[in-house]
Amino acid sequence: MSQEITIEFSLSTFLNWRVISNNKNWLDQNIQEFRSSHQDSLGGAVYDISVEQVEKININKNAVNVSEAIYCLSNSIYIKDKYTDKKMHFQAGKDDYKLELEQGFTFHYYAALLDAFIKIIAFQKDIITLHASAIQKENKVSVFGAWRRMGKTTAILNILAQDITAQVLADDAVMITAQGQLIPYLRGIDLYPYLPIPKSYLSKKNKLKRRLAKGINGLPLLPKVLSNKILKRFLLPRLNLATQGHGISTESTGVDSFYALKKHLKTKTQKNEITASELKNFIGRSSYFEIIEYQAIFEMACSVYPESEFSKLIIDYKTFQDKVNHVISSDCEMLELNIAKDYSDIKDLKSII
Repeated sequence: MSQEITIEFSLSTFLNWRVISNNKNWLDQNIQEFRSSHQDSLGGAVYDISVEQVEKININKNAVNVSEAIYCLSNSIYIKDKYTDKKMHFQAGKDDYKLELEQGFTFHYYAALLDAFIKIIAFQKDIITLHASAIQKENKVSVFGAWRRMGKTTAILNILAQDITAQVLADDAVMITAQGQLIPYLRGIDLYPYLPIPKSYLSKKNKLKRRLAKGINGLPLLPKVLSNKILKRFLLPRLNLATQGHGISTESTGVDSFYALKKHLKTKTQKNEITASELKNFIGRSSYFEIIEYQAIFEMACSVYPESEFSKLIIDYKTFQDKVNHVISSDCEMLELNIAKDYSDIKDLKSII
């Protein structure tokens, strides 16, 4: 068996974690997925999270089966991957957490769980993760809030397409400290064919994959839901903008403007009608929703073991919204950003540029 290798990550000194495996490809995936958390020499650091890839995980016979694929002890949670039947093991200590994964555990599922875990641990450190994206242009930082699939990533990439010097600071998850400072945080993004990615950012292989994805997406007899699943699981390449020099600053920065992202759609829904005056509460609601999807795992453990260390990971909505209200400074502008469905009319985006 090849020798185990350790990679260490730090997020602007607020969060430290390490990943251990003897699988170089799997380690490279971690680096590419969480590149904004710069690799660092953290010798002697206290790790908030340690992740280790192992050959086999045996579920403790005393663990309580709380759902179809989740088993709990007081300070342990076992999760089965429905695609591979491989297992993941969370262990909670007083000040840190350890994750073990069987080799073959689906990477995108692991990455989503780890991302949620990071957001919850950040909250423990008075760092709020907003469901939004952020870009910086000439020292002006703009944050865009919207529901899922409303165009947060598309908006910042359209700005980048118009001005390559713009700096993407965060995509889909904006971290802000109790002092109102934004911490750059970038993960890999799915390169859907409609996203305006600068050609210089794409390898020949990724350009080919995007062309194939565009062809499959346009097949008239293939249901949209099915084509999206095929694309996401097998064809869509992922790109972390941090590998192209974005979000590299470890210095936190203030936010100048928050935008309610609104699209002109044929069928309007309430979700598209967020006003600037409602934006602060909306960001709190949508951000909390992103966290509680995974928080439910820890709630299952606490329902059986009320004294569990996982109880520290349970966040109630009022506390979360109060902290959102605190970190979004009254000095920030709260604005609306109206754009066409196909982003053909970007004059509002140009006002940011």
